[in-house]
Amino acid sequence: MLDKEIFKKTEGWLYGYFKQIKELEKLDHMCRELENQKEHIRKDIQETNISLEEESKSITYEERVQTFSFSVDMQKKNL
Repeated sequence: MLDKEIFKKTEGWLYGYFKQIKELEKLDHMCRELENQKEHIRKDIQETNISLEEESKSITYEERVQTFSFSVDMQKKNL
C-alpha cells in the first residue's frame, strides 16, 4: 500500500516537473520571437523604412475652407 502512494506522489512530481519544463520552453520561444520582432521594428525605424498610406496623411486646410456669400449679399441689401 505504501509503495502505491509513493509511486503516485513520484509520478505526480515527475508529471508536474516535465509540464513546467514544457511551459518554460514555450515561454522561451515566445521571448525569442518578441526579441526578433523588436529588432526588426528598431531596424525599420533606424532606416526610416516606413511608408504612410494615403488615408493616414493629414488633410490640407485649403480643401476645407468655405465662403458664405449669403452674409455679404444681406449686408449689401441692408445698405
